Amino acid sequence: MGEIKFEKAMEELEKITTELEKGNLSLDESVEKFEEGMKLSKQCNDMIEKAEKILNKDEKSILVVIFIFFFRFVSFLVRLCMGLRFFLFCSWFFGLAR
Repeated sequence: MGEIKFEKAMEELEKITTELEKGNLSLDESVEKFEEGMKLSKQCNDMIEKAEKILNKDEKSILVVIFIFFFRFVSFLVRLCMGLRFFLFCSWFFGLAR
């Protein structure tokens, strides 16, 4: 069984579950269906884990971008405040020097 899409695998799992629940299969057929269902279940789980890793990676990338933006913004504010303090100091100093 090759790689299939998640939705198709879920449909197949539902069919297998229905067939097993009916109880019309022989023991050998039931074991085969069960094994097929376990393979599909593992494939679905692998696809979900892969999707979660992609989302977590993207989420971390977004958090890094937000952090960098925030850091740059804070740095800008610090420079602005330092510039303002320097301006006020100079105004005060040169005001007194007159």
